[in-house]
Amino acid sequence: MLLDSRSFLQCRTKLYSTNRRSMGAVYLGPNRSNSVLHLTYQLARSNRTFLILLAFLSLISGALSAAFLALITYSLTPNSHSHFFLAVLFSITCVLILLARHGHRYFVTSLGNRLETHLRLELVQTIISCPLRRLERRGPSGLFTVLTHDVGTITGLVLSMPTLLSDAALLLGAFAYLGYLSGYLLLGLFMAVVIIGMIFYFKIVSKNMHLFDQIRDKYAILMGHYSDLIAGTKELKMDADLSSRLVDEHIHNATNDLARINLQTAQKHSFGLNLGQATIYLLIGLVVFVYPTLLGATPEVVLGYVIVILYAAGPLESIINSYPVFISAKVSLRRIADLKDELSLAKEPSLQYESILNSGVFEEIALVDVQFCYPDSNGTGKTIGPINLNLRPGEITFFVGGNGSGKTTLVKLLCGLYAPDSGVILFNGNNVVLKELQSYRERFAVVFSDFHILGHALSLYDFELASKDDLTHSFGLGEVLAEYDTLNIRGLSEGQRRRLALLLSVLDSAEIHLFDEPGSDLDPDTKRYFYEELLPYLRLRGKAVLVVSHDDRYFSQADRLITLHDGKIISDIHRTNG
Repeated sequence: MLLDSRSFLQCRTKLYSTNRRSMGAVYLGPNRSNSVLHLTYQLARSNRTFLILLAFLSLISGALSAAFLALITYSLTPNSHSHFFLAVLFSITCVLILLARHGHRYFVTSLGNRLETHLRLELVQTIISCPLRRLERRGPSGLFTVLTHDVGTITGLVLSMPTLLSDAALLLGAFAYLGYLSGYLLLGLFMAVVIIGMIFYFKIVSKNMHLFDQIRDKYAILMGHYSDLIAGTKELKMDADLSSRLVDEHIHNATNDLARINLQTAQKHSFGLNLGQATIYLLIGLVVFVYPTLLGATPEVVLGYVIVILYAAGPLESIINSYPVFISAKVSLRRIADLKDELSLAKEPSLQYESILNSGVFEEIALVDVQFCYPDSNGTGKTIGPINLNLRPGEITFFVGGNGSGKTTLVKLLCGLYAPDSGVILFNGNNVVLKELQSYRERFAVVFSDFHILGHALSLYDFELASKDDLTHSFGLGEVLAEYDTLNIRGLSEGQRRRLALLLSVLDSAEIHLFDEPGSDLDPDTKRYFYEELLPYLRLRGKAVLVVSHDDRYFSQADRLITLHDGKIISDIHRTNG
């Protein structure tokens, strides 16, 4: 086997297997809550030990914060005792607070990393197991947005939890100290003002939740334009008008729209923050001017309240600032769940190692009344078929026809990337049903016209074995693979990449070899070598060879010439080659 995973050459789907319980995975399947609370619930179930430790550290942190404030207030009163003793207690308390907060950061960061890893792997697994046609309709930019922006937003929320938990614990400790200092009446009035202010803020921000959805939508649109920008760099450089219009009419508008909505959101948030700041001013005014006069608060109590308010103002503002992050994470979590719901509707099963298609030598593939339709917005669309076709080993079959005649769609049906809307595909007389689909694909080695070599995962390919084969030099790749361990796919020309893809396919042990426009990007000598020497070589090895081609100079190499027009086979000519 040349490849650890045949990837694009064998249409193989490699599924990730992970221990979800031990790693704390969160599966967001259909018909489940899409809220951040549900995510927290899932994390609690799979990470009980971490959360128990976090709760314990939160209580310790709150108690230490109360002790910290008490020490400061007591040290400022005229009745305080030895300053040396208080300084020692102060130092010990500071060290313990730092240790508790470090514990917070460690455990929550671990949770965040686990969450990010498994969200990405769950999404990758969902994408890999989704039928190709559904992925083609979805498009790459939307998938990239979910994998990068949405997962990153949720992870960012989780990673901010250490600070939020520490701040919340500090506030709880501060309130506990105020209760000890002045009794429940003053504390009740104090907390009432705080809660009323926070309620008003949350109502203001919640009324503008639709803006967070718009930000996410505009970001996805911008990602699509970025994809066009990167993929179409050569075309844009060759056409200044096209380039400037892309920037001015699309990217510029999209970025402006995103900036405008971000500004709206920031203004609403700023208004809420001002309300929170006004609440703090109100609290200080109540403590300094109202509590002593109406409630008889002593100077010591007033001093304690002022210190607490000034000390807790930062953590309180931090908690308020985190609310938009929660809303963004909720939007992202909903988009992730929606994507998983959509892609999971037609999830393909993994490889069946006990499949009946895994045993026996390939004898025949038969397509019986196979039809496939590309639907359009009106519910109709272009139809391929009905196709009736038999293919056997030791035969070179060419599929020819004009552009849009259905050749590539037919071979995608043949190798199992598309499932027929009607009719059946038989392998050695056995019906290729959904659960057998991946086992059926394993019989193929495929190079599509838009092939892709996994340039960031070259270790999946056995280049060492390929470099020792005589075919490598026949393909003119001897020097390229001489230092395969430092191979840079991006440094190869289009022709070299195609030759490499063809080489890997030819060396593969699959019984059926499928080539979609293999002559593209090849120089005349390499093209001749491929058609006139390699294809007969594969036939002699008993392989079934399927070729989609417009190179009519080499049609004579075919044992069978199948012509398609408008999605139908209009001729099937069997030829005899010596």
